[in-house]
Amino acid sequence: MRISKHIPLELVVDVYNINRGKSEPWVQKSPTLSGYSLFVSYYRELLIKDIKPKEAFKATIEYCKKHNALVDFLTQNSSQEINMLLTTKFNIEEAKEVWLEEGREEGLEEGLQKGLQKGLQEGREDGLRKGLQKALKVLMNMGLSQEEAQKKLGIS
Repeated sequence: MRISKHIPLELVVDVYNINRGKSEPWVQKSPTLSGYSLFVSYYRELLIKDIKPKEAFKATIEYCKKHNALVDFLTQNSSQEINMLLTTKFNIEEAKEVWLEEGREEGLEEGLQKGLQKGLQEGREDGLRKGLQKALKVLMNMGLSQEEAQKKLGIS
């Protein structure tokens, strides 16, 4: 038996739209989500006004600090770290491809394991059957009847 070092884990994730105007009553219950929503909204507004991303980013940090949004986070982290975190885009299509590939790999592994187990079982059964046939012949060559030999071998 093979003991896997990988523990299968199923993860279910609920995704919520925290953009301003989409789920505000829910977002307003969390100061962190509300602050993040404000940050993203203001940053997007500045980009629409053709302000360069770097300047828009700095202005958004100052705006949020003035409006008491994400103050602890913005104070504890450098603007470079924050920029890296906020500009990393989640691409659902790429994620789906990864999930599909992982599913294929898991399915292939499971199929191989089941096939191997089935093959081993069939091989054991075939080997046992052939071994019993040979033993039956040996006992019959020693003078036992087929019925006596089968009885000795525990087969009918």
